[in-house]
Amino acid sequence: MTSTRESALSALAAVLAAAIPTAEVERNAALPETIAAGGRVVIFDGDPGEPERTLGAQPAWYYEHRAELELFVPAGTGQDAALDALLIAIGAALAGNRTLGGAVQWAEPEAPTFDILPPDGGGRPLKAAAVKVMLAYSTASPL
Repeated sequence: MTSTRESALSALAAVLAAAIPTAEVERNAALPETIAAGGRVVIFDGDPGEPERTLGAQPAWYYEHRAELELFVPAGTGQDAALDALLIAIGAALAGNRTLGGAVQWAEPEAPTFDILPPDGGGRPLKAAAVKVMLAYSTASPL
């Protein structure tokens, strides 16, 4: 049996992997030494936040969980366009599948933030972006 939280995060990973087949999509992974030509998306579990709770014979917890995506593109010419293409693909994937195949009630990205990361061992810097994705779901258990 899988928790609603884990189902939501796994569904997010599956939707993004299908939408961006040229990128590496992983969960809770460290930044590698090299980035594939299609980019890399790392999904971190993020923060489920403080739930709303309904009482009754069958209590329920409603979360607006914010998963965190970190996007990386390889160093070199075209970094801006490559990162923009990843962001557009993620936006389109979520707009076309707001429930992540029924795993959540609603999925919605927030605006990205950008960063330039110094490379290890010299070379050109990596361009990166961070995006939070709000996953709204209800569950019978806060665990």
